Amino acid sequence: KRYNAWDEADSAWAVAVGDSFTFGVGVEQEYTWVYLLAKALGREIVNLGIPAQGPAQYTRVLKRYALPIRPKVVFYGFYFNDLDSANRFYRQQRTPIPVSRYLRQYSVLYNLASDSRAAVEGAPEQSYGDGAEPNQDAAAIHRTLERQNRNFEHRWHLTMKELDDGLKASRDAKMELVLLYLPSRWEVYWESIKAQNHLPDSLDIDRLRRTVIEHCGASKIACLDLTPALKREAQQGRQLYFPIDGHWNKEGNRIVAEALKNYLTARGLAG
Repeated sequence: KRYNAWDEADSAWAVAVGDSFTFGVGVEQEYTWVYLLAKALGREIVNLGIPAQGPAQYTRVLKRYALPIRPKVVFYGFYFNDLDSANRFYRQQRTPIPVSRYLRQYSVLYNLASDSRAAVEGAPEQSYGDGAEPNQDAAAIHRTLERQNRNFEHRWHLTMKELDDGLKASRDAKMELVLLYLPSRWEVYWESIKAQNHLPDSLDIDRLRRTVIEHCGASKIACLDLTPALKREAQQGRQLYFPIDGHWNKEGNRIVAEALKNYLTARGLAG
C-alpha cells in the first residue's frame, strides 16, 4: 500500500498543512513524519506542507485543498517563526517586496544556490524561509528573540486570526483539527545553547510556545506540543536536526511520528 498518495486523496483519513517541517525538507518521503504516521496507523494522510509558508498560507491551503478531500483529521503544523510569517503576509498585501527578498524568503532553489556560493566564497550562510538558521552566534540569537518579542501582541493577533479561521472551517466541515507545535532546534537544545553562548536569563525562548498552548486550551483545540518528546530524546544525546539548516533529520521525524501516534491513540483519534 502507498501512503500520501493522491490517487486515494478523495478518501484520505487526514491531511497535514504546514511549512517545510511538515513537507519534510531534507529527507526522502518515506522518512517524513507524515509518511511514518500514515504507515503506523495504516491510514491515508495527504501531505500539503509547503516550505517557507506561514499560518495565512496554511489556512488557505486547508480551505482550498483539504476541505474537498473531506478528511476526518487535519494536522495544522505551527513553527517557531510563524509570527514573522503571518506579519509578512499582511505586510505584503500592502507593499510588494523586492524580487530578491521574495526569492530569499520563498525559493529553496535560490537559497541552495546562495548556500553553494557562500561555501565557495566563505560568505555567511543564508537562511531558509522557515527561520532555520545554521550556526548562529550569540548576537544573532539575541536579535532573533528580540524580534520575536517586538510587537508580539499585534503579530500574535494576526496569527491567531488565521488559526481561528482554519479552526472554524474545520469544525464547520466536521473535521478534527489537531494543532502541532513544531519546535525549532533552539527550543529543543536551549539549555545547552544558552550555556555555550552565555545568554542572559531574560531571553524568553518559550513565550510563543506558552501563548500557543494557552490559546489551544482557551479555544478547546486539540494540541500536541512536540517540544517535550524531542527534548527527552535530545537529552539522551540523539541528534534530531540537521547541523546544516536546522530541519529534522530521519530520527527527528521518527520521534515526531511516534509521539503523534501515541497522542492520537490516547485521545481516541487514531481509530
